[in-house]
Amino acid sequence: MKNRKCYIHIGNFKTGSTTLQKLLFLNQSFLKKNNLGVIYERNFFKKTINNMKLFRYFNELDEKNIAKYIKLNSSKHLILSSEYFSCISYDLNKIFFLKKIIIKLGYKPIIIFLGRNYISFFNSLYREVLKQNKSLEYKDNIMEYLKKIKKYGYYFYNKNNKYYLSQNYYYKNNVIKKNWKKVFNKNFVYLEFNKKSKNKFIFDFIKILNLEKSNFEIPEVQNKTTIKFWHIKRILTKLFIYIYSYMLIK
Repeated sequence: MKNRKCYIHIGNFKTGSTTLQKLLFLNQSFLKKNNLGVIYERNFFKKTINNMKLFRYFNELDEKNIAKYIKLNSSKHLILSSEYFSCISYDLNKIFFLKKIIIKLGYKPIIIFLGRNYISFFNSLYREVLKQNKSLEYKDNIMEYLKKIKKYGYYFYNKNNKYYLSQNYYYKNNVIKKNWKKVFNKNFVYLEFNKKSKNKFIFDFIKILNLEKSNFEIPEVQNKTTIKFWHIKRILTKLFIYIYSYMLIK
């Protein structure tokens, strides 16, 4: 098949990825009728291909297994969605590899990146840390949280309440955009996630697919980072994050 397109949504974290993937799940039949296959991160109701495995293959430059998964798509076009793709944003070799393998498999790759205002991003990220580890004390850890992100990149807690660090600075939208655009040029699309505008990023995504939003079932916002009020003093948290997040983006 000629003129095949592969739309690759690469994140970022905390920018509505779960909602976007739920949109793809709810509208699989409609997308298939429009020659669009879907592989994405969330395993909604255990009926989908888990794209965490697919991302791992990209990260390991495993061409054989990538081809195996991609060839499961029987539609003309393909949508890949995983916020974990943003993990390779600082490795140009892996970004070039992704481009090479997608083209080799017969697709024109189109990268879609969702960014978010820094203050809103860090506020949401900190709430996620609190949600994952309810033993965290706000007053003792807000500065530790911000300093560790500045030094190491994004960090989060596992089930054993031990944090582990990544050398990927997900919050630096300007660097992420620069590196992906360097490889994909005009085939890199930047969308803005704005919590207040609700579904605008969803409608912008649908527009990129050249489809009408009126034909889609639109999901409620997924994976809201909500925690009990006593876990966090909201006003102080926003104030601290507003002040100290600037040290991260300098």
